[in-house]
Amino acid sequence: MLGRLRKARQALADAEESFTAAPPRGVPSVARDLVVAALDPEEGKLMPSGRAAVPGALLLELVREGRLEVSGDGRKTRVTVRDLTPLGDAELDDALLAVETGVFGDKVSRLVEFLPTSDQVLDRLVAAGGVTEESQQKLGMFNVTRRYPAPSARRDEVVGRLRSALLGESVPDERTGMLVVVLLSSTNLRHWVGRQHVKAADRRAREILEGLPEHEQRLVAAIKAAVVSGNADSTTL
Repeated sequence: MLGRLRKARQALADAEESFTAAPPRGVPSVARDLVVAALDPEEGKLMPSGRAAVPGALLLELVREGRLEVSGDGRKTRVTVRDLTPLGDAELDDALLAVETGVFGDKVSRLVEFLPTSDQVLDRLVAAGGVTEESQQKLGMFNVTRRYPAPSARRDEVVGRLRSALLGESVPDERTGMLVVVLLSSTNLRHWVGRQHVKAADRRAREILEGLPEHEQRLVAAIKAAVVSGNADSTTL
């Protein structure tokens, strides 16, 4: 453990200057689109699927961007850093550093517990003006914070792309394809297509998954196994 901590300190020291100086990416991460899509505009709450899928979205996008590489399969699926060049996106760069430090190992089943969370993504969206916060009283006693997507978050556009892809109405672009497969790994798709279209949407999502490179398919399978395991653990607490 001490060795891992020393490696973590050294990795952070080596990367601090380049990560701080990295220019903003300009394009939101898939994880950010996911959180925006999963934020209920009426209830002001994040759907459970949004929480579960964020770490997987970060890992998949880092692999797609050439920053991580995948090895092994099943519960032994691992990711290691291939290129430590920052992307200029807070969540993606935080996740990249988390893998580089080695503190949490390199198994996907372990890493998903320690990567940036949906709450961190939401906080950054609030700070950037993409999400607004309202404090409401519940039962006249408790203050509850509700969060609503602002127009700049483009929720309707993100959900529209997602729904169109799941219903087979359009061929998804690269970002939408990633969004579809990470949601498939963690949620019931009825939130976006309605109960009557779930089976068709699930089939379409699996077709999109099968179109990914083999190493990305192994990664998504490992993410799904970790999510399922995490859900099972939470129900036994």
